[in-house]
Amino acid sequence: MAVMTPTGLKIRVGVEWAFALLARLWRKDPATDAFRVLKTCEAIEYIPTVAGLLAGLAATLLSRNLLWTIPVSVVVGRLAGFILTQTGMFVIIRPLGLLALARVWCHFCYTSIIFYVLLLAALYTTLGWAIPALWVAGGVVARMIGWVAEFAWTQRKSRLASIPLTPAEINFFNAYRLHADRLDLTHDITIPDEEVALGDWQACLADYAAKYPESVARFVP
Repeated sequence: MAVMTPTGLKIRVGVEWAFALLARLWRKDPATDAFRVLKTCEAIEYIPTVAGLLAGLAATLLSRNLLWTIPVSVVVGRLAGFILTQTGMFVIIRPLGLLALARVWCHFCYTSIIFYVLLLAALYTTLGWAIPALWVAGGVVARMIGWVAEFAWTQRKSRLASIPLTPAEINFFNAYRLHADRLDLTHDITIPDEEVALGDWQACLADYAAKYPESVARFVP
C-alpha cells in the first residue's frame, strides 16, 4: 500500500502508519492536518530543483567571465539540495527561505517547463546563445547525476532499513519532523501498537477525506 500527496507524489508506506504519524501532529494542533503536512512533503521534494536554480542564477549574475561556473553551479546546487534533504540535515539547519521558495515552486510545478523556456529565452535575448546553452548542459548533467545519486542512496537506505525507501518516503519523514519540531513532539517515527489502537489515524484520515476527497481518492478505493 501507499499514500499519495495531493499532486500525486507516491509515498510507499502503509496508510495506517502514515496517518498514525500525521495524527500525532493533528492531535496537538488541528491546523496541522494531513493536507498541510503532505504539501510540506511535496515542497521538500523540490528543494534540489530550487537549489540548483538559485545556484545557476547566482553564477549567471556574478561570474560573467567564468562561464564554466554556470553548469557547475547548477549541478552542485542540485546535489547539495539532494544531500540536505536525504541526510536529514535540512531539518536541522533549515536554509533560510529555501522551503518557502520550494513551496512556491511546488505550487506552480505543472508549469515549470514554461518557466525554464521563459528563463532560457530571457538569457538568450540579453546575454546571447552561450549562457542558455550552458544552462541546458548543466541541467542535463545535474539530472543524470541526480538519477545516479538517487539510485545509490535508495539502495543503501533500503538495505539499512530492510524496507524499500525512496527519496519520497524520506521527504515524508522530514515533513513530519519539521512539524514535530514546531509542535514540540518527538522525532521518533515508530508507531507503538497502543498508539495505533487509539484509532486517531482513522479520524485523521476521515478528516482529510472530508476536506479533500479528490486527494484521498488517489490511494483509498
